[in-house]
Amino acid sequence: MREKVKDELEGIPFEPIGVRGFFEWILKDAESGKVVRRGVAKNVVVNSGKNIILQRLAIDTTPPAVGWMDMGTNNTAPADTQTDLIVRSGISKVAGTVFTSATNSAAGAIASMLWSASWPTGENNWNNQEVGLFNASAIAARTLLARATIACSKDSTQTLTINYTIQAQSS
Repeated sequence: MREKVKDELEGIPFEPIGVRGFFEWILKDAESGKVVRRGVAKNVVVNSGKNIILQRLAIDTTPPAVGWMDMGTNNTAPADTQTDLIVRSGISKVAGTVFTSATNSAAGAIASMLWSASWPTGENNWNNQEVGLFNASAIAARTLLARATIACSKDSTQTLTINYTIQAQSS
């Protein structure tokens, strides 16, 4: 009986569920609080990130929840097969998580999540070119959910906030 069900499932196409996201970075003068520069970068939700999403949907708490950001200095384009930053150079930060919205539209249901992390004046003072969203801070234990390239040179007079939004849409 199990084989018959399995055979019947083979002919049923998967329902499309799209996942997309972007990183927004905001560089501010630490003294005045004025925005010096800001930018938005598209990202790739990598294969390992898609696996985290599927495992969490299955109520598998083995992969820890996503909640850390890290930065690096390599501007190689993001790819599905990447599992970490190319050249890690930052200090991992806990990223606060907020479920921002769930809407229904003609295009389908859209749910959004926002993670936000900040680096003060004494951290990541160099040419930051990549950012990643992870499920742990320890390099040996973490899994990359998404990676983007950015162009954000930071110095000791500036603070940096990075917001990451991921959206899932069913059509």
